[in-house]
Amino acid sequence: MESLSPAGNEVLVKVQGIDDKSPGAFTEVPETVKPSSQETTPKIVEAGESDPELDHLFSTRKPKNAIAGFGSGIKNIGKGIFMGVGAAVVAPVYGAKTGGVKGAFTGLGSGLLGAVVLPVVGVATGIVQMGQGVVSTPEAIYEGVKGEKTWDKTKRKWFRYDLEEEAKTVLHESEEEFIKRVSKSNEDTVKAKKEGEKINNLPKKKVKELEYYEILGVDTNATPGQIKKAYYIQARKLHPDKNPNDPSANAKFQQVGTAYQVLSDPALREKYDRLGKEGVDDAPLMDSSAFYMIIFGSDKFDAYVGQLKLATMMMLGEENDMEEEDTYVESLMSGGSLHMRYIQGKREVTCAQSLAKLLDRFVNEVDQNDGKCDEFHRFATAEAKILASNDIGGTLLSVIGYVYVEQAKQYLGFKHSFGAGI
Repeated sequence: MESLSPAGNEVLVKVQGIDDKSPGAFTEVPETVKPSSQETTPKIVEAGESDPELDHLFSTRKPKNAIAGFGSGIKNIGKGIFMGVGAAVVAPVYGAKTGGVKGAFTGLGSGLLGAVVLPVVGVATGIVQMGQGVVSTPEAIYEGVKGEKTWDKTKRKWFRYDLEEEAKTVLHESEEEFIKRVSKSNEDTVKAKKEGEKINNLPKKKVKELEYYEILGVDTNATPGQIKKAYYIQARKLHPDKNPNDPSANAKFQQVGTAYQVLSDPALREKYDRLGKEGVDDAPLMDSSAFYMIIFGSDKFDAYVGQLKLATMMMLGEENDMEEEDTYVESLMSGGSLHMRYIQGKREVTCAQSLAKLLDRFVNEVDQNDGKCDEFHRFATAEAKILASNDIGGTLLSVIGYVYVEQAKQYLGFKHSFGAGI
C-alpha cells in the first residue's frame, strides 16, 4: 500500500512481512519519486512498532496473545464498518450544506469512497492483529508459565522486571525528567507544567459568617480544589500526633475537620453561607479523626500503602465534579495527570521496596532456621498491634492483608494454571 508523504515528493511503501524482530511487522521503505529543493525526512516505522497515524484509527500494536489479537481485530473491523457507514451518510449531507448541489455530489463521491476504503482497511488491520495474536501466543504461554518476565503494555514486549533498577530510575528522577520520559508530545509537557496554575477569578461572596473559611485560610470564593488543598495543609499541620505539646491541638484539628466537611459539601456550604453555623448544626458530620484516617490513612501505614491517591489529589487541589461520579472514580483509578502519575510511581516503588525487605527478612529467617520463623512472627504481631491501635487502623490493616493474600493466590494460581500467559 503506498501513500504520498506530506511534502508530496516521496512515497512511503509499507511492506508487510516477516523479519528477524517481529512476525508480521510493518516496515516503511522510502522511495524517492522526484527531486525537490526542500529537504524532507521520511517517517520510518521500525519493525515491531505500530504506525502512530494508523494506530490513531485502527490498532496496529503488537497484541500479547491470541485473545488480545482477536479482541483488537474485531474492534478494528467494527470501527471500519462503522466509520464507512458514517462517511457514506455524513459526507453528502455536509457537502450539500457547504457547497449546494455540486457539494452534495462531491460529498457523495467521497462518502462512497470512504464506505469502501474504511471497511477494507478495518478488515485488513483486523486480520493482521488476529494473525499477530496467534503468532505471539506461544511466547505468551511460555513466559506466563516461566514467570520470569512481565508484559509491557506500552512497549508491547516481554521484559524482565527488576525492582532495584526501577527504583534507581523512578526514585531519583525529577518531575521534568519523568515528563520527558513519558510524554508523547510537547503538548503533554506544556499541559503537565501548567496544571494547578488556574487562577480563581470568581468574585468574593458575601456570607453570614467567615469562621469556617478563616479556619481553612481560604476566601469565600474558594473553589472545591482550593478548599481540599487548604484542608490537606491545615489537617496535616494541626494533627495532634504532630503537636504532642500543644493542649489545644485536638480542638483546632476538630475545627478544621468540621469546616472542611461543611465547605466541601455544596448543599451544606450554601446553607452555611446563608445562615451561618446555625444552618448546619443538624448536619451529620463525622468525627474529624476518623474522617482524617479515611482520607489520609496513617503515617504508620506509609511503608505499606504510602500516601493514598485521594490524599494526593487533595494535596494538589485537583478539581472534580461530584455530579460526574463515574468519571471521578475513573480518574482516581486511571492515574489522572502526569503529575499524579509521577507521584503515584514513586509511591508504588517505595511500597514495593518496603514489602521486598519484609519478605527478604522472612525468607532469610526460614532458610536459617529450618523452616521456622518465630522471630518474624513476633515482629509481625507487634507491628500489627501498633497499626491497629489507631482509629480504623484495624480495618485498614485487614484490607491490606486481604489484598496481599488474594493477589498472591491469584498470581500463583494463574502462573501454574493451564491458561498461564493467555
